[in-house]
Amino acid sequence: MRPASIRSVRLLPSCVICLRKQTVANTLNAIVPKNAGVHCFGLIFLLLAACSAVPCPTANTSVLTAPRNAQSPPKVFAVYPITGPCTINISGYGYFVLQNDIQTSGDCIIVTGGSVTINGNGYSIIGDGTGTGIKIISIGGPSDIERFNIQNFKYGIKVEDTVTYLTQIYSNNISNNVMGIHLYNDNNEVRNNFITNNYYGLCIEIVSSGNLVFNNYFKNLKNAKNEGSATWNISKTQGTNIIGGPYEGGNYWDDYVGIDTNGDGLGDTDLPYNKNIYPGGDYLPLVDVNPPTISMFSPQNITYCNSSVALSFAVDDISPVSWMGCSLDDQANVTINGNTTLTWLSDGSHGMIVYANDTAGNMGSSVVVYFTVDTTFHDVAVLDVASLKTVVEQGYTMRFNVTARNHGNYTETFNVTVFANTPMIETREVTLTSGNSITLTFTWNTSGSAKGNYTISAIADTVPGETDIANNNFTGGWVVVSMVGDLTGGTPNPWDFVPDGKVGGADVSVVARCFGSSPQTGPPLRWEPNCDINNNGHVDGSDVATVARHFGEADAQTPFSSNSSQNRQTFVCIRKPQILISPASLSKPRCSISSL
Repeated sequence: MRPASIRSVRLLPSCVICLRKQTVANTLNAIVPKNAGVHCFGLIFLLLAACSAVPCPTANTSVLTAPRNAQSPPKVFAVYPITGPCTINISGYGYFVLQNDIQTSGDCIIVTGGSVTINGNGYSIIGDGTGTGIKIISIGGPSDIERFNIQNFKYGIKVEDTVTYLTQIYSNNISNNVMGIHLYNDNNEVRNNFITNNYYGLCIEIVSSGNLVFNNYFKNLKNAKNEGSATWNISKTQGTNIIGGPYEGGNYWDDYVGIDTNGDGLGDTDLPYNKNIYPGGDYLPLVDVNPPTISMFSPQNITYCNSSVALSFAVDDISPVSWMGCSLDDQANVTINGNTTLTWLSDGSHGMIVYANDTAGNMGSSVVVYFTVDTTFHDVAVLDVASLKTVVEQGYTMRFNVTARNHGNYTETFNVTVFANTPMIETREVTLTSGNSITLTFTWNTSGSAKGNYTISAIADTVPGETDIANNNFTGGWVVVSMVGDLTGGTPNPWDFVPDGKVGGADVSVVARCFGSSPQTGPPLRWEPNCDINNNGHVDGSDVATVARHFGEADAQTPFSSNSSQNRQTFVCIRKPQILISPASLSKPRCSISSL
């Protein structure tokens, strides 16, 4: 008797399995203690881990056995993940559940026990084009194979002639094999399987008889090869079939050319379907009665500023699609071959619907998508604000590049204004035709600006008729206005260019290192715009002299705000007047230091 379907099981402490590794045979066995099974209610799970973590034994085999004693119901089995060519041998009774995908070569699972149910649990076993995915050679009882994805073997499932009990194969996806299912024995039941893209979908050998095949989906180069005997349908039974129809009966064959005349989803002409399955045949072949499902991706329920809009959609159907068309604004259908572009759309509101017809005569349609075309819009924007420097000495100049664009359909004349925090730096008037951009260079003279941090931003004035003004404003980075000669020193890395409120060795060093550089020079010279104090496009003697002239000076106002919790020092510089002006009488400024 087959075990009932199992949803959940709580394992008692006595249900723990015993694993032991035989080093001589170099195989991995999972053995259930003889006295443990009485507490597990006659259920067994095989947790087959993916071949991905632990090397496969040298023998390339994992042997899974269970006691053949009805007084000791089977228990839980577990196999460590294995890698490379490996065959899993199942011997005994029980319910086995796959817990991971397996990718291997040769035979993957061989069943030699009896009364075995193997549940693939929706996972895949994938081969290399050789061997068998699941081979049944059991002689001890019926076997069930369910919920596997089986791909790329010579035989997806093979039942040998040594099997004398019922084998049920159901709810599997079997694809891309030479033979999907190969039957040598008698009295097999094959149902509810998707058997696709194999050379042969189902092969029944001459020695095989008494087979029942129904409610399967066949789409293969050759759907079946029958040299034995089989029944290919059950009587008409109400219930959802494998392709969503209202009745079960036979199978879905992708090469069945008959039609359904009464809408019950079962073929009424060209009966029986017997292509390669005579004698006999399928007297109730399944016919698709569900219309294609159409999903629309474009257009969407928005306003488009262009008279050309993409038409993008997807059609999902069991049967091949024979025709597609679309209708704009309830006009006559226009035949299309797939995704396309709607052109020359007029301004205003529109509605679009897509239709599809399949080879079974079912017509499907998408929902109506409403959208608007408005090619008469106004929209200007600031795309970028780029500062060439991050430090500028008070009283000197620096430049900014501001990129503006006209997204609209009309030529626009508008102002672009640059700000350093709140104060305005400069305003420029620009004229741009539709779809064009311009980069403007602004110069900031910091003579009237206090030392400190400044955020640079730019705004494009709103033009008449413009509704999208979110992109008219763009905020760039920040710039420090520092005392003359103070470029860096606020961080351990002088090339961070964080002023520290005094002119010291770090400032002299970076300017000296960049001496002679410009945007056009390369290594070994190093170009840093911050070192170009006078903003003339290259670091020259004037820049070095400026830093040297102010060497040793400090300012109580430190422009850079540090997040450090350590005490900072304020440098207050005091120059004493000199009576005698001579090299011997010149002295350095004396500075007092106070901690904040």
